[in-house]
Amino acid sequence: MKRFKISCLLLLIFFLIPGIAQAKPARLFIKTFEAKQGVSASLAEEFHDKLVLYFFQETAGKYRVISETDIKVMYQQAEQMMSNNCDETQCLTQIASILDADLIVYGKLEERQGKLRVFSQALKRDRTTKEPDKNSVVEAEFDRSGLGWYAREIVRKLIKPEYSMEAAVTAESVKDLSGLKKPPAEWGKPPGLQPLNVPADSAAMAMISDYAQSLVSEGDGYYTNKEYENASRKYRQALEAMETKVPRSKQEELAGFRSSVEGRIAASYGMYLKERMGEPEKSLRREKYEEALYGYEKINDEFRRSGLSSREKPADIRTFIRERLDALCLLTAGQAVQKAVFFYSQFKFSEALIKYSEAEQLLEKVSDKEEPKYKKSAADLAAGKKQAEETAYSYFRNTVLSYFDRTDYYNSSGRKEKAAETLAQARNYILSSSWCNDTEAVKDYNERANILNADRLTGQDCPGIAALSGREETKTVGGIPFVYVPSGSFLMGSGDNDREASKNEKPRHKVEVTGFWMGRYEVTQDQYRKIMDENPSKIKGGSLPVERVSWEEADKFCRKFSKLYKVKARLPTEAEWEYACRAGSTNIYYWGDVLSDDYAWSSQNSKGDLHPAGRKKPNPWGLYDMLGNVWEWCLDWYDGGYYKESPAKDPKGPESGSRKVLRGGSANNSATIFDSKTIRIAYRAVGLPYSNWYYHGFRIVILKE
Repeated sequence: MKRFKISCLLLLIFFLIPGIAQAKPARLFIKTFEAKQGVSASLAEEFHDKLVLYFFQETAGKYRVISETDIKVMYQQAEQMMSNNCDETQCLTQIASILDADLIVYGKLEERQGKLRVFSQALKRDRTTKEPDKNSVVEAEFDRSGLGWYAREIVRKLIKPEYSMEAAVTAESVKDLSGLKKPPAEWGKPPGLQPLNVPADSAAMAMISDYAQSLVSEGDGYYTNKEYENASRKYRQALEAMETKVPRSKQEELAGFRSSVEGRIAASYGMYLKERMGEPEKSLRREKYEEALYGYEKINDEFRRSGLSSREKPADIRTFIRERLDALCLLTAGQAVQKAVFFYSQFKFSEALIKYSEAEQLLEKVSDKEEPKYKKSAADLAAGKKQAEETAYSYFRNTVLSYFDRTDYYNSSGRKEKAAETLAQARNYILSSSWCNDTEAVKDYNERANILNADRLTGQDCPGIAALSGREETKTVGGIPFVYVPSGSFLMGSGDNDREASKNEKPRHKVEVTGFWMGRYEVTQDQYRKIMDENPSKIKGGSLPVERVSWEEADKFCRKFSKLYKVKARLPTEAEWEYACRAGSTNIYYWGDVLSDDYAWSSQNSKGDLHPAGRKKPNPWGLYDMLGNVWEWCLDWYDGGYYKESPAKDPKGPESGSRKVLRGGSANNSATIFDSKTIRIAYRAVGLPYSNWYYHGFRIVILKE
């Protein structure tokens, strides 16, 4: 009992003496601006929220922002004063004193003659004397469309009075089609659609010549009727007939014929591709850049695998497709960044960072990385993402501290049930954030949990609490981004809440896993081709996960990747895969117990099609598509009863077997269609090591040195 009283006393001191507990960061309160004529309360609140956002952005966590909720809970006197339209400096000085705030920002917003006018003041208090030290005033007039811009400029001016505010500029659209060439009307004209002269010095040669000429004539007919694919096929048959049936000694005499037919093949295939480009070009004009990019990726893959010789695949076609892909990568990345900026302005930082990651993936695919437009886009993207990450973390810390402040207030006031309820809210917020492993947040939470006899945050909730420094560790090797999965333990297999569980998913057992690096995404077709110089996938697309890959081929990829980049890469063990997929969750899926279209491509939202890697929300550790899209090979041999004898630390599966393990389900599986079991975390599928079925893909891990 004595120990409990001492703890409460310490908490009371912690709360009542902010100079000790909150010397850093400084305390800031931004009062919702007074809505004057023509301005709605919702617009004033929107302006307030943008000021809050930009204070986080521009000060990098220097200020601890006191929210309206904090004031309603802990500072009733200040709330009462504010409700009486307390906008005078003297009154706000009293509020600042009550809040022990270092800085208070307040003002009014009105509309005159179609323009918004803002009058903003910042009251700064001296930390030693507690008296007003400086009162900055900022005035601005702007169009409604410039609300966000001027909120940022006003914050900069309030922070640094000598700053010269910049006038709003019209945001550049990602639409920039001025430099894009149109597909040429024809790619090389065939040398006249007339009969070709073929040497025929014998009856046999005459028969071969007549046959080849008839094929060319058929091809010319198809070409005239704009049936270019059929024309190309007939020209190929004519060329093959002459090359295979004419003796080697006579081949030189066919040079003119061969050149003419190759010209016809190039022209007809070029026109065929031009027709294929119709749909993606239409998408391009409609600014559906992602759709256009997907279309051109399929065309490019078809072009590369067409089997045509270099003479039959003119360089101008190759150049056009490459330039189109580069431009569409930049345009699609630009749209992703626009969405990221929108999410960022709405405080939806997780969604913003997902869009920044999408843009990064797209820029990685640009072939000419020395082009000034690419360099500028890459630099802007890196700066934007870094800013979003830093602001998101500052906002996270501020929100957590608000929960803790209210918890301390309720506890010191003897309202322990309310304190426990607020601490539970803090717990849920921490667990749902990208900083579940934040050292300071977990430490501060657990101190309060000890006092209130609440559940502590442990490695079971946030694996790797001790291993991480508070930020997600990432790196890129060979163009593949990796996320560090920290050491920890988890419960492997299905729990009692999973009615679809199979016998081979039980018993649920505790497993310890040593930390490793795991691919953020499933290996894509571009990445696979880069290492293996081929693409076995049936559904083509460079940014799509590679599929129709056998375990043996995936293992070979890992070995070649290891040798090329001097790392120890391999497929994940079954335990590593499930540990990384769960990311601390004990649910059926890593987001809960009900299938969600927000996190996985399954047959209920994919129509059986594959989708580019990373388009759904990630799991809490930043890993994408762990469920759905393609099945993922694991290192282990399969044994249905292995869980009964599995080692407690780093299990690697049976020593031998006939089949290998697959995990995660695919875009052809769901929780309600086809097979209700397959897309769950715990589901264990199997395949022969040499089998390469549709929707079979993989991701790789790198062992930490």
